[in-house]
Amino acid sequence: VGRRNSIDFSKDGSKLYLLTDTTPRVIEQYSLSTAFDVTTKSLAKTIQTDFDNDRKIRFSDDGSKLFIQGADNSRDTQITTLNLSTPFEIDTVSSSTVNSLGISARQSFDISSDGTRIYISDTSEVVTQFNLSTPFDVSTATLTKSKNFAPNQLICSHISDNGELIQFSSPEFSNEIIKQYRLSTPFE
Repeated sequence: VGRRNSIDFSKDGSKLYLLTDTTPRVIEQYSLSTAFDVTTKSLAKTIQTDFDNDRKIRFSDDGSKLFIQGADNSRDTQITTLNLSTPFEIDTVSSSTVNSLGISARQSFDISSDGTRIYISDTSEVVTQFNLSTPFDVSTATLTKSKNFAPNQLICSHISDNGELIQFSSPEFSNEIIKQYRLSTPFE
């Protein structure tokens, strides 16, 4: 089966998405007969990504956009946005854009539920925040700030939907939460 770089779910939990750690990278879409229960999965469809170094996937809340974080040939972080004509259906890509964020390649990313912020992290627990002047439009990203949470070789694995919690995990065990911080100001 092989390793997976990233996992995401549709908002209602009826679909599971995995990004493979293969060359070329593939996004697998599974149907779940019981919401959020991965033991009930069945493969529905797959698509190949454009870049062999894609690392993470995230959907917009409404499922109309799929974001793929990777790096370009000069190792700058880039986000590919796939616009989907049918929400949460990966084989309905109507258009795509690629935007470089102008910082060195990172291990992980997340996007706020309202689409106004992107968080990029590396293996030294530094989280870089970009604000988006147009929600879910990565071309409007402006670097806002970076924060070092602690030097323990962890990566940011998740920002909660309400922006109050940030979770870190080990790159080797990305499903195991190692540290969690409560933010005094959501998404800040």
